Amino acid sequence: MSATRFSAEWRDIRTLTEQREAWQHLADNALEPNPFYGLSFLSALQGNLSPEHPIRVIMVCDGQGRLAGLFPVERPFFADGLLGRAWRMLGGPYLPLSTPLIAREAPEAVIIAALDLLAKSPGPDLLLFGFLPENRPVAHHLGRVLAARGAQSRILRRIARAAVETELDLATYRARLWPPRQNKDHAALARRYAALGTLTSRRIGPDAADFPDRLADFLVLEAKGWKGEAGTALASDPNRRAFAEAAFAGPDASLAMLELNAKPIAMSLDLVSQGAGYCFKTAYDPDFSRLAPGRYLDGEIVAHGAGGPLQRLDSCAGPGHPVERSWREREEIVALLASVTESGKQPSLGPVAWRFRLRAEISRLMHPKGYTTRKG
Repeated sequence: MSATRFSAEWRDIRTLTEQREAWQHLADNALEPNPFYGLSFLSALQGNLSPEHPIRVIMVCDGQGRLAGLFPVERPFFADGLLGRAWRMLGGPYLPLSTPLIAREAPEAVIIAALDLLAKSPGPDLLLFGFLPENRPVAHHLGRVLAARGAQSRILRRIARAAVETELDLATYRARLWPPRQNKDHAALARRYAALGTLTSRRIGPDAADFPDRLADFLVLEAKGWKGEAGTALASDPNRRAFAEAAFAGPDASLAMLELNAKPIAMSLDLVSQGAGYCFKTAYDPDFSRLAPGRYLDGEIVAHGAGGPLQRLDSCAGPGHPVERSWREREEIVALLASVTESGKQPSLGPVAWRFRLRAEISRLMHPKGYTTRKG
């Protein structure tokens, strides 16, 4: 394998916005989607939540100068217990995926170009992919590259996130995969809602005329619940609110809603790319908590992936989340630590791996209910 046809260089988000069309084209046609590394989301993150710390990106171009890869990379100190001893694909509470955007043509050469640049750059010789889908194309090609280079790698964590990826239609999905009691409970809730008025479930994208108003409804709904009380709601902080409004103004934004008499009572703020939907945050009206609107919406959203417009859904939620009750498939996600150097110059993965696991265990003990990446 050779990366001679590709070149890599360091850039930052602000300069990359000059290539808006190329960035969006890469995101829309990447080997594997990751809207969290898309133009709107990362630009909003940079401008509102990290204005004083430029987000650095490895940009890979082909021989004609066309954008072929984007690897947002940071060198954290405290995060994940890395203590500055490893690079990390950009992470944080709002980034539940760390899949780089890679063009479909020659993906392994793109990966090699990015790793070679990291190996030549001042800093550590390790790179952490904190949330990498294990059974998707990028992980497959990355594994082939690392094996060919004789580079060390180690899986530090493996989790299974609730997902929907099926050939079944909604009725068959529920009949086959939901327990009989769950089907009865869902139908009973539907009858209780019907007694109160008209219940509708729908999904809208950024082109919908009412999308800005519904996004504002989501921010109000989230702040009304426990996240508002805890101060973690997007609307609880003006910078977070500005981030949300900018991040979900782009073409990947999507909202799933449960409305009673045209009033939202449960909502899911999502990103959609290449037919895959990713849940970012959910909210429900606590005034209707006796009718479990969040749980009911989870059951309704199954229809968006089971015979619906989306090919698959990723909850972006950790093990034990209530959505597992309705979304019966699982997306296997790993934290992968890899050497960026070729054989003969291999660093030790052991100390970094040990600190990562220790940090994860401490976090688990401090936040025993932190089962979702959507809680922030």
